[in-house]
Amino acid sequence: MWNEFEYLVPNSWAEACNFLASNPYTAKVYAGGTDILVRCREGHLKPEYLVDIKHLPGSRAIGANSDGGISIGAATPLNEIERFLPDRLGFQALRQAVHSVGSYQIRNRASLGGNICNASPAADTVPALLILGAALSIVGAIGERSVPLCDFFLGPGKTVLKQGEIVKSIELPFLDERAVSVYIKTARTKAVDLAQVGVAMLLLPGRRISVALGAVAPKPLRVLAVEEIRPQAVWTKEDLEIVVSQVVAAASPITDLRATAEYRRHLVAVQTGRALRELLSLCSPRENGGMSSEETT
Repeated sequence: MWNEFEYLVPNSWAEACNFLASNPYTAKVYAGGTDILVRCREGHLKPEYLVDIKHLPGSRAIGANSDGGISIGAATPLNEIERFLPDRLGFQALRQAVHSVGSYQIRNRASLGGNICNASPAADTVPALLILGAALSIVGAIGERSVPLCDFFLGPGKTVLKQGEIVKSIELPFLDERAVSVYIKTARTKAVDLAQVGVAMLLLPGRRISVALGAVAPKPLRVLAVEEIRPQAVWTKEDLEIVVSQVVAAASPITDLRATAEYRRHLVAVQTGRALRELLSLCSPRENGGMSSEETT
């Protein structure tokens, strides 16, 4: 059941933040609308004001920074991000994650900032952003601050955003050109469904590895334990088994309508092994330990 609300288009970030701070319980940020309008129609949200940030300076901008990083405005549609990301294997996980959200039509409206700020444990883009070391630029009534994405989530639907604060942009640091990454999503259907399990993995020169998970914990999870793993010379089956066991140990899935906890834990093991083998097949054996994907099977 729809409730009536006012649609507001502020002229500046300061105006938007001040209005949200003055109406903390009745005003909501509108970035793409693919989620909030559904919640309004279903009666889960009954805002009196929707504050559209899509027309604010930089909100839909995407580009490379002078330091080699990438800055993405929070209201940038997912399709634009997929088209922009450089054709480098290091950013492949984010391209795959963006592409896995809903349908093409939904991705023309859905924004990266919205996908993050919903704080869903199953948000597809978040595991990929976590392994890439993303940080959020947050603007509020009294100034701006930067928050590492890994510190942003407090639980399902909960974040560190204070009253009147808005995520302005997502900042990705410089990434070595030899890096490779992948995002593997398992869902009940091949299109327009939330993940049962999402696994993002980044392999850097020097055999450094980073793994993040979605849909298997109260919030998206970066598995810090695997980042201490350094194969001495080559990736062995034992190394792969250690990675898989530590990733599985970090997960704390629940049973819901999409999958049982036991099945999710099984998927984490299977998809983690698959992700590592896929990355090893993409990168230079000399740079990443000399082990091919065939050797780990």
